[in-house]
Amino acid sequence: MSVCVSKSTLLTRWRCCIAEGGGSGANPKRSTQHFAHSAQMAIGGKHVLVPDLGADKLWSLALSTADGSMSEAASWAAPPGSGPRHLAAHPNGRWVYLVTEMGCRVEPLLYDAESGAIEPLAPSVSTLPADWAGTMTVEVGDSTGCTTADIHVSPDGRFVYASNRVKAAEGLLAIFAIDAESGALTPSGHVGTGGETPRNFALHPSGDWIIVANQSTGNLVTLKVDKESGNLTRCGDPVEGLTSPLCIQFVPVA
Repeated sequence: MSVCVSKSTLLTRWRCCIAEGGGSGANPKRSTQHFAHSAQMAIGGKHVLVPDLGADKLWSLALSTADGSMSEAASWAAPPGSGPRHLAAHPNGRWVYLVTEMGCRVEPLLYDAESGAIEPLAPSVSTLPADWAGTMTVEVGDSTGCTTADIHVSPDGRFVYASNRVKAAEGLLAIFAIDAESGALTPSGHVGTGGETPRNFALHPSGDWIIVANQSTGNLVTLKVDKESGNLTRCGDPVEGLTSPLCIQFVPVA
């Protein structure tokens, strides 16, 4: 028997099995209690992975195929104050890439599909350019801050993309090449998103295109993917005049 569980239901059940115990992280403004920023079914369907921005943890929850109930299987402690936000799984089902909102880094992690255990896979990498002169956490009055938002792995498993929300400036997509043997990431450049606050973006199932939702400027921008290099090139005209676009999903057509 299989169970279909929505993201909202997953988060509700997460709160029941984890959040009752309180929880806080190192950032006094953002990490005062448990904050499940997202929930994603791991490849294989045995566990749900939940980045907890408030407690600076990534939870691995065992999912019952009988009734959809969840129980803690394992957890991984992120760097204090980094704020785990979203994650993306590699097609091999073993590598997971976690983006931290305040840390502005991608953490490559190893996931065990049987036990749900999570452990470091390779060194973390910054989502920001090497010559970045601003800060990494947006605070009141800070005009140069940056926080990350979304992350995706290309369908062929060769590249990782992560979005940077630069305060009062054009957003940036960071590009990383994935080492096929170790899963480690190598930075390979940044591309402007054509708007401010790229809170979400989506890779087309073909791997040929990325569409970015720029929340603050209310537009969608299309980027062409070079599958050999992973590089991105802006193409076509943006879709303008939207009200705070937050999420893009490609839906299969029957």
